[in-house]
Amino acid sequence: MNRLKVVALVVLVSLVTLKMPYPVLAVLMLWSVVCMFLLPRAKRRPVKIALANLGMVFLILAALECLLWIHPNLFKPSAPEGHTEGSYTNLEFYFRQNVPVLGYAAYPSVQATSRKMHGGRILYDVIYSMNSHGLRITPPARIPGARGVLFFGCSFTLGEGVRDEEAMPYQVGLMAGDGFQVYNFGFHGYGPHQMLAALEYGFVDSVATVTPKYVIYQALPEHVGRAAGLSSWDRHGPRYQLTPEGSVVYTGPFDASLWTPGPVEAYVRWQAQKSSIGRLILAWPRSPTRQDVARFVAIVTQTKRLTETRWPGSEFHVLFWSDGTRMSRRIERELREQGVRVHEIVEAIPGIDRMPSRYRIPIDGHPTELAHREIARYVTERILHAPPARAAQGPGIDSRAEH
Repeated sequence: MNRLKVVALVVLVSLVTLKMPYPVLAVLMLWSVVCMFLLPRAKRRPVKIALANLGMVFLILAALECLLWIHPNLFKPSAPEGHTEGSYTNLEFYFRQNVPVLGYAAYPSVQATSRKMHGGRILYDVIYSMNSHGLRITPPARIPGARGVLFFGCSFTLGEGVRDEEAMPYQVGLMAGDGFQVYNFGFHGYGPHQMLAALEYGFVDSVATVTPKYVIYQALPEHVGRAAGLSSWDRHGPRYQLTPEGSVVYTGPFDASLWTPGPVEAYVRWQAQKSSIGRLILAWPRSPTRQDVARFVAIVTQTKRLTETRWPGSEFHVLFWSDGTRMSRRIERELREQGVRVHEIVEAIPGIDRMPSRYRIPIDGHPTELAHREIARYVTERILHAPPARAAQGPGIDSRAEH
């Protein structure tokens, strides 16, 4: 049979095969056989080399497709060791709900139990108590004219792995005294985009009955990717796009695409979903880019401007868990250039680099009760300028914890 007729026939068979539920393995094997069939019939050496290489590539891809079909989690990042028990694990039905703008938030007035185990060892065993607004409880102010302190961030701010009264915002409420009303707007998996959205779209105004004097955002380098929509758990979260002027504008949730794919792209993605390799490529998270860093800085800077305009005389601060990478250094430099007050965590916990095990929950990685207490002491003394009024309390929730 003429070589061109063979190729044409294989192309036709491949197109027909694409209508099958799992066509990629068959197509790869078919083209590998075709290359091997044409190899001895090629007369020119460059053509022979090209056919041999192509045949090998098709064969390797077919083997990889088969391997991923048998082991679909082969190339997925391994989850941290340990497992979590308790009502917290039933997030969607008990603890977390989808909400407009923010994407998701805690149910109001719930208590979720969470125990993390590693082997036979208990890493932590805590309860997350949420108030009527879905915020983790903090001590209430006792005197008129109290100054409001708003805390934003992720699970580091919420206090994942520590008791209610051990979380940093709660500790600040205890240490600073009755003249301060603390609000903990942190939640699992949040980033700066939830902070700005909560301020822009009225959630903070509906909760904070005391005029804020201090707004404090606890930032991690991972928040750059979260603000760019790279988190699998935050598909409904608020998307902020950079403008030519360097500010950001809310454009809807992440899963509301800004553009509709054309028919060719939609068809290619549909076919890719039929392939183990294709699904791996489509699901593989990309790394944050320079534009993502610029978006992060713009979101934080816009939050600073918004808070200082809305509440004249208020102060905006960032507590930054720098990891020493080039991206972290760039974040800190650009925030400072925009006039943002940045406090590195090593300023609050000087020994964290020398003895990280004292300040990070083993295996899990979240801050320990000691880390929360040290950061709270730093915030109270260096940001609120209030000498600690009382030491951190031991087990048991303070009777003042109503908010």
